[in-house]
Amino acid sequence: ADLPEVAISQLEIFGSQAVIVEAESLAGCQVQALVLAHNRLQHIADKAFSSLWQSLTSLDLSYNQLDSVPFTALKELRNLQWMNLHGNQISSTIGDWSHVKNTLATLFLGENDITEVIGDSDRTSSRNQHDLHQFKSLIWLNLDGNRIYRIHKRSLPLTLQTVSVSHNLLEYFPLDIVATLPHLQWLYLRGNHIKSLPEHTFSKKLWLEKIDLGENYLKTLPKSPFNSSVNVRDLNLAFNDFRMLTAESFSGLQTGRIIFSYNLLENIDIFAFKGIETSLEYLDFDHNNFQHVPAAVSQLRSLKYLYLSANRLTDIPQAAFTSFCHSLKALSLSGNRLTRVPADALQNCTKISHFNVAHNDIQDIERDDFSDWGYNIKSLILANNRITSLKNRIFAELQELRELSLSFNPLRQIEADTFLGLDSLESLELSFGYNNFPQVPKCLEYTASLKKLYLDFNIINSLEHNGFMHLTSLEHLSLQQNNIMVVSRKAFFGLQNLQVLDLSKNLISQLHISQFANMPKLRILNLSENKLNHLPKDIFSDTLLEMLDLSYNLFSVVPSLSISDVGVTLRHLSICCNNIEHIDITTFPDIPFLQYLDLSSNKLTILPDNVFTSLGLLQSLDLSSNPLRANFKELFHYAQGLKYLNLANSGIASTPHLPLPNLITLNLSRNHIEAINKNSVQELGKLKVLDLSHNDLFQVPSHLWIHLPNLKTLDLSYNPIKELNAESFAGLQTLQEINLQHLKYLNRFESKSLLQLRILIKLSIQTWPKIDNFQDQFCHLLSHLDQLRILKINFLENKLDEQLLCVTNRKIRHLEITGRNLRAVDRDAFARFTRNPDLMLKIHGTQISELPSGIFANMHKISYLTLDLRHNMLTYLSPEVFYGNYSMHKNTETSLISGGLYISGNPFRCGCHLLWLGHWLRRWSREALHSHRAPADAAPRVHEAVRRPRCRDRHGRQVPIVDLPPEDVACQASALSAARIKSAGFGKMLFLIALRTIYTVIVTN
Repeated sequence: ADLPEVAISQLEIFGSQAVIVEAESLAGCQVQALVLAHNRLQHIADKAFSSLWQSLTSLDLSYNQLDSVPFTALKELRNLQWMNLHGNQISSTIGDWSHVKNTLATLFLGENDITEVIGDSDRTSSRNQHDLHQFKSLIWLNLDGNRIYRIHKRSLPLTLQTVSVSHNLLEYFPLDIVATLPHLQWLYLRGNHIKSLPEHTFSKKLWLEKIDLGENYLKTLPKSPFNSSVNVRDLNLAFNDFRMLTAESFSGLQTGRIIFSYNLLENIDIFAFKGIETSLEYLDFDHNNFQHVPAAVSQLRSLKYLYLSANRLTDIPQAAFTSFCHSLKALSLSGNRLTRVPADALQNCTKISHFNVAHNDIQDIERDDFSDWGYNIKSLILANNRITSLKNRIFAELQELRELSLSFNPLRQIEADTFLGLDSLESLELSFGYNNFPQVPKCLEYTASLKKLYLDFNIINSLEHNGFMHLTSLEHLSLQQNNIMVVSRKAFFGLQNLQVLDLSKNLISQLHISQFANMPKLRILNLSENKLNHLPKDIFSDTLLEMLDLSYNLFSVVPSLSISDVGVTLRHLSICCNNIEHIDITTFPDIPFLQYLDLSSNKLTILPDNVFTSLGLLQSLDLSSNPLRANFKELFHYAQGLKYLNLANSGIASTPHLPLPNLITLNLSRNHIEAINKNSVQELGKLKVLDLSHNDLFQVPSHLWIHLPNLKTLDLSYNPIKELNAESFAGLQTLQEINLQHLKYLNRFESKSLLQLRILIKLSIQTWPKIDNFQDQFCHLLSHLDQLRILKINFLENKLDEQLLCVTNRKIRHLEITGRNLRAVDRDAFARFTRNPDLMLKIHGTQISELPSGIFANMHKISYLTLDLRHNMLTYLSPEVFYGNYSMHKNTETSLISGGLYISGNPFRCGCHLLWLGHWLRRWSREALHSHRAPADAAPRVHEAVRRPRCRDRHGRQVPIVDLPPEDVACQASALSAARIKSAGFGKMLFLIALRTIYTVIVTN
């Protein structure tokens, strides 16, 4: 649709399938802020923003597929101040920034492919005339999540106030950044590989608001860091390797906020905070190894926020907080071993508004626990303790209380006046059960303002006349996976504002002429997985359809005549998985602006050379799983703009010559290729993704790499390759992901073949235990891949024990283990994965039937752990597998695996040993959906994760574990092994407590 020729403060196009911003597409309108995030943009036309040359001040192009900064498109912009290029595939910032270099104040370039920031060592070269240093107004630069291993001297603009280079590959503290940027205030270095802070004195006194050095490898701090030449208000050292702090560790810094969570601290010198006794206001010691409150804390005079969660504290001395009690506002002692509220230590701490003692062993709340000090508490967290009863007016002193959490306590009695006097209370949490999702309302007549409606996964069998006529504001309607067979002619009458319609996964075999007429705003239509074999004429008349999905139907020919009605607007067409046998030059004549075409899994054989003549703007073409015969050189002559080409499983025996200079992704998997001629790829200089899996390659085609300087992803799995040596991947300086699994004929492996890939972040590999010296080579490899973030290993051994003990990189976020021969796992197999900031551990496709006690117990220091144990041979799980012992289970409960436990696809047998697991799943689902980390769309996924695990009962039926009722479970001790008796007893106890709690609360209220 044409945009209005008026001033627009903000225009958003979010989550579309658009791959191009065309020239003059915004002509006539004056947009101030343009958001084009989360699309599939690969190209910005030179004149795309020309009409906005004066009005545009903010431009968001984040999370697209741009492989370079669109310099030419930016050339005419005179007032751009804010630009976001985060999450693209940009590898260089060198170029002509034209007017932008004078006006831009904020620039986001995170999650791209930048490896170094060029400096002015040779300012006379034209290359350095176009680097970042030239910016005149830039105050905020974000380069997070790239592959930066070097920041050259004087490479950044002098105006910067905020520099963020977190999650890169820096090994040294960037002194030059601090020394040469006179206005620097915030410096983010989180998630790099920095091992020490230099003993350095800056030439003049500097004042910084924040330095974030979390998730590095720091073990010590120099005495008086930077020799008092820098003041740092906020210092973050979380997720490092500190075991102790020496005297004067922060002297001269004038620090007000220190975060030391997730370290290994046990001891602190009593004078560790000397020099900042009066300036420090915020101290975070969560998740360390303190057995006592550090005496050094008593030297502080102005502390307002103190966090000591998840340590080993059993008692709080009466004088522990005396020196700063008068200023303390927030105190967290959760996850320790306290048996009572430390009231004696808090008698004069009357300013506390947030008090957290959850996850301890507190059994009783006494009447005087909060008297004389707690009258300003607004948030009180007592969850996960052992509190069995609550007395009348037990919280009467807490007049300001707004939030009270008592969840997950074995409450047996709540007296009638327990909460009397809490007039300000806004949130009371007593629950711990599993919440069912509400049913879809049957009547929609009074929801005229509704914009989105999801009726998926129901049993609707027809759509009648005027069924949605009252929903005049509806923009998105989803009816996928019902039983719809009949769609009446006026089924969608009244939906004049509808933009997205999903009718996929139904039983529709016929649609009417003008079925979607009177829907002038319809842009996206999904008719996939139905029983359609034709489309009537004029079915799309008067719509502005941009995306049409006809895949998985019964079409034998492309419905060209019907599609021609939306030929000007259609950009995305999928007709895969049908019965189409023939296409020619007459098939696509009226859709000249098509950018995405999927013809995969049909019955295409001969393709005429001129079949794509009319599709000059095509960006993505999928011809996979067709028995093709074609002259590919001529076939793509008219598709020079192609960036994605899939020719997988198309019967290719020798690689075709592909004259596609703009191609980014090429899939040649599942063919019969034995060798690749270099001429095939000579014109593919921009190629970034190459899939050669499931072919007949006997050796790594290393002669190709010189022609593929931008290759990022390479898949060589399932080939009869025999050697991986130092020459195999030489020259692939930009490679980030490689798959070398299922190379069953390999007889030689050298670790240096992969160690030269310095920015490799994802490695999929297998073990070859029969190769000489393989374990030593493998160990050497794992101990030197510090930049890796994703590791997937297919083990050929029967047991997983010491193979992963060589891993030294705790920045790995995803570890995946598979192997059809794997039958056993040692308790210490994952001993090197206990301090990762977050971790997805996936074990699947094995023969493992039992996991050893305590195998995951030491992972409690991982802040966000997800365990995926789907599709193994597990028959039962005891809590000891995750917690080691009962007390740990009690103290950590679901917080140990806060990312979730996924266990479907295992042959579980119903029994008492699974009662605890049903309780755990119910509880996790509730906590996951109440977590601040839960995304808006989490509910369906959490619901599925909880409902899918099943066990087989004694009648052979598959029963959801979360629904196990006690009367269906035989819990006689004589029928169970000793190990299962223990688990069953624990499960029964939890279930009985649950029933008793619910009953008591109902009765007393």
